Formats: sequence, structure tokens, C-alpha cells
Amino acid sequence: MNLKITNYNNFCTVKGVLDKTHVPYFLDKLRDILFEVESLTLSLEGLDHIDNYGMKALNQIHNEFIKYKKHLSIIGLRGNGVYRHFKKHTAA
Repeated sequence: MNLKITNYNNFCTVKGVLDKTHVPYFLDKLRDILFEVESLTLSLEGLDHIDNYGMKALNQIHNEFIKYKKHLSIIGLRGNGVYRHFKKHTAA
């Protein structure tokens, strides 16, 4: 299955599979959006699967938003383990 990313204003949806094959497309697309907005809500509700490479890409883009002092909100996390990953890595 492919990965589809749509963006409207400050809301972006990701649908399909975020795996090693699709990580370069995901990062390119999110980096383009990063420089267009001050804040972004990223919806992962449409993800069918995310592998370790996809998790690393999410973490990487999250760090890039922080680096450029931009705000990133990620929603739709509970079903695919992303919520646990970010909760574990952002807890003080």
C-alpha cells in the first residue's frame, strides 16, 4: 500500500503505510510543509501500519519542528504505538 499525505492550511493527514520504502517521501513532504507554517497538526488516524523506520522519521520531523521553533501536534496515535513512543521519550 502507498502513502498519501494531504495538507490544507495547518492540518496534514497521513494515510496508508509509513515504512522504510515511504520514509523519504514522508520526510520531504513534511519538510516542505515545515517551512510554510508556524504550527501543524499531523493526523495519523489514516495510517494502516508504521514500522521502526517510520517511527524514526516521525521522531526526526518532530525534532526538526523543535529546531525551527515551530509547533507540531500529532493526533491519532493510540492504535499504532506512536503515542507510547512519544509519551516515553518526552516524559521528564
